[in-house]
Amino acid sequence: MALVTALAAGAGLLIGPEIADIGRAERPEGIEAPASRSPRQSRSDSATLVPLSPIVVSLTSAERTWIRLEASILVEGRPSDAPLLAAKVAEDILAFLKTVSLAQIEGGSGFLFLRDDLNDRVRQRSDQKIRELVIRTFAIE
Repeated sequence: MALVTALAAGAGLLIGPEIADIGRAERPEGIEAPASRSPRQSRSDSATLVPLSPIVVSLTSAERTWIRLEASILVEGRPSDAPLLAAKVAEDILAFLKTVSLAQIEGGSGFLFLRDDLNDRVRQRSDQKIRELVIRTFAIE
């Protein structure tokens, strides 16, 4: 047993460096590797959290089904037009939720898809001024 362990360790020492070099490709001269940055480093450090007024909407596909959404938006920097931007975003979210069916938002994955769709719409609406839509409460009644 000790002999097999010693052979395995020796083989690992010989083959290990070759395996580690497989992922490294040589670069032509003059081309530098891109600097690795985390997403937080590439963004500005200042952001403002702006709460939206609660959004209550009835679903058109299901009778007597209501959605209540409370959220905030994380805006890049400290823009002076943040309240106006928040009102436009709330209006857009309200219009989007009117088109959603109950089957689309059922379950955990439905909620994640809804959150991703809302984040995409919010970013497009604000011309990338909004970093993220933070959902505080989401209730279906």
